[in-house]
This record gives sequence, structure tokens and C-alpha cells, in this order.
Amino acid sequence: MDREVFGHLNLKRQEIIKNIIELYMMDDESDLNDEKKEERNNMFSELQVLSHKQEALWRQKLIAKWINKVDSNFKYFHLVVKWRRNKNEIKGVQTLGKLCEKPDILKEVVKDYFKERLMKSTASEIRLGKV
Repeated sequence: MDREVFGHLNLKRQEIIKNIIELYMMDDESDLNDEKKEERNNMFSELQVLSHKQEALWRQKLIAKWINKVDSNFKYFHLVVKWRRNKNEIKGVQTLGKLCEKPDILKEVVKDYFKERLMKSTASEIRLGKV
């Protein structure tokens, strides 16, 4: 996919750099005509475009790796949450020697339990002593 979209960036880049060096060497030996100078400037522009493409390619690869890593972490944490939810779920309560699993009866049993417990604790705490 990357080669289809971006092509062979490194090969193109190396070729452009080689051509630029050749033009500089020609310029050292003799002055370049305007056409060759324009060609060299165009090569610099093309080199800059290739650098931007290469940067975009690396950014896409990093994002893809990051997404895969985050996705695997998400799956792990999701499994942990599901396991804890199932482990902590109250499926029933044993009361008066019987296992009670129906939600409406469970609500009543829990309500009665805490009502009785709170009544006991408030009655014993009301003692003010010698005030």
C-alpha cells in the first residue's frame, strides 16, 4: 500500500541528490546556464516535496502502530472489567436458609436487613450519659 501511494521515496530521493551533486560539480567546472540552474532549483523543490511525503509516511506508520497497541490495551482492560463485573455481581442472597435470586425479593431482603441494622445502631448511640 505504501509503495502504491508514495512510490519508492528513498530511491527517488537518492537519485535527485545524485543529480543535484552532478549539477554542482558541473557548476564548479564551468558556469551553469540558466536552464541547468532552473533544473537544479526544481530538483531542490522536488526533494523538499519528497521529504514531506516521507514524513507523512512515517507519521502514518507510527499512528498505525499506536492504534494497534491502544487497541490491544483496550481489549485487555475491557476483559478485566468484564471479569471483575461478573465476579462482583450479586446473583443471590441466602436468607432464612433459602437462596433468594429474584430481584424484587432481593431488594426487600436488603432493605429489611439495613433497616434493622440501622435501628439497632441508632438506638444504642442515643444514650447521652450524664449530660
